Amino acid sequence: MPSIVPKSSSRRPPAAMPQEGLDEQLNVRLEQVDAVVETLVLLLSKGEASSDLFHRLHQAAVRDGRLADLAFAYEQVTHERRVRALNAEVQGALFGTVAEFYDDLMGDRDSALNWAEKAVIAHPCVEPHFVRLERWIISAGAPVARLARPRIAVARTIEEASVRRGWLAQAL
Repeated sequence: MPSIVPKSSSRRPPAAMPQEGLDEQLNVRLEQVDAVVETLVLLLSKGEASSDLFHRLHQAAVRDGRLADLAFAYEQVTHERRVRALNAEVQGALFGTVAEFYDDLMGDRDSALNWAEKAVIAHPCVEPHFVRLERWIISAGAPVARLARPRIAVARTIEEASVRRGWLAQAL
């Protein structure tokens, strides 16, 4: 599925919100989807966001009928230069969260696969990202060759030559 946000978007990100505002948005009524996503990405970059916060956001989007708005906010924020500048661990966590959102709540396995692949490539050291991607590719009947790029990314992180060769052989 092609991205709905141009990569050269000049969108000005909304300001991060204080904790009270975040709690209200997640617990009472989700109205400022963009600002909540911005706040969670900021917290994630500081190591202060847990998967529970994103789960609460997803549940609030379901509760308040804001799934399309959340998908759009994720597309916008993940294409911004500042997100691409985040460290690999943060990018992998964010992209993995977006993959789960598309699979679990939007029922869009193709988009989920794209985001899961981005998560593995961004941070190949996280085994659950790769396992999930592999499972989704196999269950979707997608070509196993789609795992080549992620396998190469993982292989680059492996120091032991024989193990690295095994990953590379599977990529070919």
